[in-house]
Amino acid sequence: MKVTTDITPDDHQAFTRHIWYSGARGSWLWFVMIFVGVVALSAMLEANAGIHLDTATMLVTMVILTGYLALAQRRIRPRADGASLGPRTFELTTEGLWERSRCYETLTRWPGVCAVDETARYFFVFIDNCQAHIIPKSAFADMEECARFGEELHGRAGTDPAAPLVILPEIAGVS
Repeated sequence: MKVTTDITPDDHQAFTRHIWYSGARGSWLWFVMIFVGVVALSAMLEANAGIHLDTATMLVTMVILTGYLALAQRRIRPRADGASLGPRTFELTTEGLWERSRCYETLTRWPGVCAVDETARYFFVFIDNCQAHIIPKSAFADMEECARFGEELHGRAGTDPAAPLVILPEIAGVS
């Protein structure tokens, strides 16, 4: 089965948000971790240097750190004329998932697919913890074609579309 689409900056941003904020790979947990870090830093400063940070200072520090994470997220955006954006064709074959664009083509063999995350608007076919083929559902002529593609994709990749997202040990920082 084959589908042709145009990957836009919005599609890539949706993928980045999916990684940062989905239950399996990130979430609001970032904010909690920053808060705990700032509280721990405040306690260390008070215990070791006698410097007391009030609540307002801690909140400002959290906002600054959260802003830094957002800036870091923007810095990894792909170029408009680069390898990640633009017209491409995805094809499901017995070998694996082919992705073809203006400048390259790649084959991800089925054993190389780590996970398939399906959202309301996308199929994200993960080939690593933070790298995936981005397939917008808007590329399909209708919902039936999209559903057939999804069934074939999950079937060939050996993934269960109804299964909840699971944190892989590598993602969670456990080796």
